[in-house]
Amino acid sequence: MTEDVSMVRERVEKLFDEQDRQHSGFAWMYENHIRLVEEEASGLLNEHGADEKVVKLAALLHDIGYLKDYRNHEQVGFEKAQEVLDNLGIELSKDRLALLDGAISQHGYSGNPEGIEARIVASADALSHLRPRFWAANAKKDDKPLPEFYDWMEHKIERDLDKICLEEAQEKAANRVSSYSPNLRP
Repeated sequence: MTEDVSMVRERVEKLFDEQDRQHSGFAWMYENHIRLVEEEASGLLNEHGADEKVVKLAALLHDIGYLKDYRNHEQVGFEKAQEVLDNLGIELSKDRLALLDGAISQHGYSGNPEGIEARIVASADALSHLRPRFWAANAKKDDKPLPEFYDWMEHKIERDLDKICLEEAQEKAANRVSSYSPNLRP
């Protein structure tokens, strides 16, 4: 399992770094988001009896659909994820592929995704957005006027809090947000 996850990690980093450099001039998506989702998912994994390999692969591949279709990345993500796995020679059982599909296709929804793997990845994705590092990368990438960026950030926090569906992740998010949300605007 570790070798498969490592190969996917390396491929995802390379794919996103190439894409980022073409579109925004600097590599940010892997380092400031995907790696953090993997870290958050690993932290949530131990308490739920989820399929570790599926969770780790889904955390790395959850936004891979951006490389094909930004607006519909959740719908096209599994197809792109399968392409990455196939190119690396990684085979998964039908059951694991179904779990991976669920985790990738449901990671952006508020509510309660179906399956613990999907709930872990959705919660980890939201938690990764609740870090100053993520916001700083987005501020640099988008180059929005500050008031517009604050509006975007407040909306993003609200949306991500709605997306978190695991109790321990909700507590972690509440602690993070309470420590800096009163100070968002100058």
